[in-house]
Amino acid sequence: MGCDIHLFVEKKVDGKWVSADSWEREEEEGFNSLSVDYNKRFYSGRNYDLFAILADVRNGSGFAGCDTGDGFVPIDSPRGIPEDASTEVKECSERWDGDGHSHSWFTLAELLAYDWTQTTKLRGMVNGPGFAEWDRYERHQRRGPKGYCGGVGGKGISHVSSDELEARVKGIIKDLTDKNQSDKIEETLLKETGAIFARVEWELAYHSTCAEFWSDTIPKLLKLGKQDEVRIVFFFDN
Repeated sequence: MGCDIHLFVEKKVDGKWVSADSWEREEEEGFNSLSVDYNKRFYSGRNYDLFAILADVRNGSGFAGCDTGDGFVPIDSPRGIPEDASTEVKECSERWDGDGHSHSWFTLAELLAYDWTQTTKLRGMVNGPGFAEWDRYERHQRRGPKGYCGGVGGKGISHVSSDELEARVKGIIKDLTDKNQSDKIEETLLKETGAIFARVEWELAYHSTCAEFWSDTIPKLLKLGKQDEVRIVFFFDN
């Protein structure tokens, strides 16, 4: 089951926190509620690394507890919805009631003061073709595989160590290259190692795992006012 964030933005006006979001009131099955259109939110992504940093949510593990890495040092433990939150944010939080969790908030100043240059190790499962692509393009740039999963199983699936998978993949590539059959590498890797998976590991800086939040959301917040007079208020559901 996936986890989503409900993130709202407030700014201080004449000493009072007011919402900076564009709210709409909807009638759904006789229930009147406030919401912010998905496309108008300051942040609407599903980035578990960011969730871990903000509130220790999905930190180092994915669905069913699968290993996704060493995890992140959260900015702080969940603080709850602030008592002086805007009426819109309070109403939305109350509507979700027990289905919402890990409620918290941070000023823009706190977000910017956090050490986003810290690094962590991430892990994921790849098969032979996935390992080959990662090793060729992303691995030496300290980036994760383009395609990986937290865990995989089923008929015909086998698990090996990353060293063993690397040896098999590189052995196939070298053998076909020596035979001037490089055009058969992709087909052979899929046939011989498509069902063989290993857990690989890579290291990344915190900010690089949250690129969208930094490139899109933070600049929008900076335009709203002073760093200590702008804040995000959020909670999660899953």
